[in-house]
Amino acid sequence: MDQFSETPPRAPTLELVRAALDELLPAMIADGGGAEFVSLENGVATFRLIGSCQFCPSRQLSADAFRRGILERVPGVAEVAILYQPLASYSEQVVALAGR
Repeated sequence: MDQFSETPPRAPTLELVRAALDELLPAMIADGGGAEFVSLENGVATFRLIGSCQFCPSRQLSADAFRRGILERVPGVAEVAILYQPLASYSEQVVALAGR
């Protein structure tokens, strides 16, 4: 390679994605929320927001900050997709927990 050659981008690894998630989770958990890793395909890392992060009025700001955090920490991730749990499913969990 000569001095003008570019290094090809590294493919993101599950290890790097999970390490980034571990770094970002404490702040989310402190606010009653969180995120879980769903998949990594073709440079797209997909996560599901859980807990209060799904219904907080600032959830879009949190999701944007989370996206930036993953993109900054994981070379090769081109996009971060965020999934939200359906409201009906969340309601069923609350009812189940209340019945304990």
